[in-house]
Amino acid sequence: MQNKKYNLITILGPTASGKTSVAANVALALDGEVISADSRQVYRGMDLGTGKDYADYIIDGKQIPYHLIDIFDAGYEYNVFEYQKDFLKVFKEVTNRGKLPVMCGGSGLYLEAVLKNYKLIQVPLNEELRNNLSAAAHLIHGSSEGRFSITYCPGKGAENLTQAEIESVGFKYADIDEVTAKYDPAKLRDGYNTTADGEEIFYISNPALGLWAFKDRFKY
Repeated sequence: MQNKKYNLITILGPTASGKTSVAANVALALDGEVISADSRQVYRGMDLGTGKDYADYIIDGKQIPYHLIDIFDAGYEYNVFEYQKDFLKVFKEVTNRGKLPVMCGGSGLYLEAVLKNYKLIQVPLNEELRNNLSAAAHLIHGSSEGRFSITYCPGKGAENLTQAEIESVGFKYADIDEVTAKYDPAKLRDGYNTTADGEEIFYISNPALGLWAFKDRFKY
């Protein structure tokens, strides 16, 4: 790798703007390899519709190595979590060979997941949540009419959101240990509860269903 000042060069821009050609030439000039950041070029067979410019990876008869293209069959539900994981794996392999990674693409979320180091975790399938997404979305984002607000109590692992990150987008933060000590889920029942200090709360064990699951039990 000729330039050790940077560990990654990113070529980004709109569709059909010549990104692939630029990235390939940069890789050639700096002894690098191209890592695609395109959410559609990961699929095999969809060459024309996704603009896979294979010819641009051959310059003066030399094949420029590229990655994360044609890695899944069409129909597979690839996502940004998998992309970030696959990118980091390829990035390590490329740098271990002493080459300069050149990320090229137009899928904004994929680019941001790498450049902004998104803290992503794999979430197991939850059929109950999937069947109640509209209610869950409303609870996650709060009420624009000010009827209620959202307070997040993240875990304390490195993968969790920080207080600053939560408050930066307008939500409230609370310490999870303090909250669970005061509102112990093991001692609460669905519906109205009165805490030891006399506070009356309405507890919902399934946040996906939210308040709508118990609308007939509200006091008017």
